[in-house]
Amino acid sequence: MDYRPGNRSNPFPNYEFVIRDLTKLEAALEERLNTLQEKKQLTQVAKEDVPPEYRRLVDNYYESLSQ
Repeated sequence: MDYRPGNRSNPFPNYEFVIRDLTKLEAALEERLNTLQEKKQLTQVAKEDVPPEYRRLVDNYYESLSQ
């Protein structure tokens, strides 16, 4: 994080940089969470009952979606 302590002309540190970095971190974490939730849903769908003759095709389909 970019931290700039206060000085004589500005006795208080500038927290705008910290807030900006925290906002970026929050956005990155939300994006990662969404990705993980999508993968979890795909995994659950892939485990549903499928006739044996279609299992390989379904597995390939969901594998390509997850990539």
